[in-house]
Amino acid sequence: MQKIVFLIFFITVGNVFADEKSDRPDNQDGYCDLCGSCQCIRRIPVAKPIMKEVKKICIHTKSEDVIIPGPACLCGKTHGRDECGCFWYPLWKPTWAKVIKKTIPVTTEVTRKVPSYEWVLEERCNHCR
Repeated sequence: MQKIVFLIFFITVGNVFADEKSDRPDNQDGYCDLCGSCQCIRRIPVAKPIMKEVKKICIHTKSEDVIIPGPACLCGKTHGRDECGCFWYPLWKPTWAKVIKKTIPVTTEVTRKVPSYEWVLEERCNHCR
């Protein structure tokens, strides 16, 4: 009876250790990531260079010419005729106009690739640290 209990305990403990080992990420195998040594392994943070995409919104202005009419003077009335009948309308003559520059804000979105660093945990031995 004791042998059966011991055998069941041994199988259960063995399965627990196997499950813990399968839960580890790929880089936690107990060997140095650089040289492959298995003595004095420690997990240390290492900065890895990456290219990061950064979105930037650029705001600049665009100028546009706009005409502002000045006052007009009444020159008289004119008679007209169409399907509805007769009608009168005034004749206006423009005197002057002013040209101004109107500035319009314009936004553009630019995606830039900039160098950056990402922290990664790696296993290293004493020699490779």
